[in-house]
Amino acid sequence: MFGYLRPLQGELKVRELERFRACYCGLCHALGKKYGASARFVISYELVFLAMLLWDEGEPVDIKRKRCIASPFRKRRYCTPGGSLGTCAGYNVILTWWKLKDSINDEPFFKSVPHRLASLFLSRAYKKAAREFPEFDRYISREMAALAEYEAGADVSLDGAADKFAKMLCAAAPESACEGNHRPLMEILYHLGRWI
Repeated sequence: MFGYLRPLQGELKVRELERFRACYCGLCHALGKKYGASARFVISYELVFLAMLLWDEGEPVDIKRKRCIASPFRKRRYCTPGGSLGTCAGYNVILTWWKLKDSINDEPFFKSVPHRLASLFLSRAYKKAAREFPEFDRYISREMAALAEYEAGADVSLDGAADKFAKMLCAAAPESACEGNHRPLMEILYHLGRWI
């Protein structure tokens, strides 16, 4: 489910690349701060992109420097966790949890052992994220069950599976987005979901 959306770093301007890296580190900090150190291992480029996409225009970009586990000797720039980064941290944990559950159901027992272990480490973070975003969690749970049922059926197509996952990603579009932005945001997320 994750790992397909990566920036073309050579095509970005220096300030754009620094902003992307700061958002990536900010999402990592948000995951660690809200959901514990084990949640940091599930960070994905897709959710960094989503955090940047959902960034409220009125929300200030507060960039600080700090050492962390990934960079213990050199301070890294990061966006302070909050707003869209906090929301995407929760979404990241929920989506990863359901992806692990799907992999456990799809794989034979011995091939699913790594997924089972990862879900054990992520269970506390998932419970906290599910309490914070219950509607999103319920929606993803329901749609993952529908996707599994669809995949088990006789008339399966790639477009059908892509459509179901695209609808899941549309749930990440906030209802609070102003009327002019909500529909384009849902369209972007729908087509991004189909591509993933």
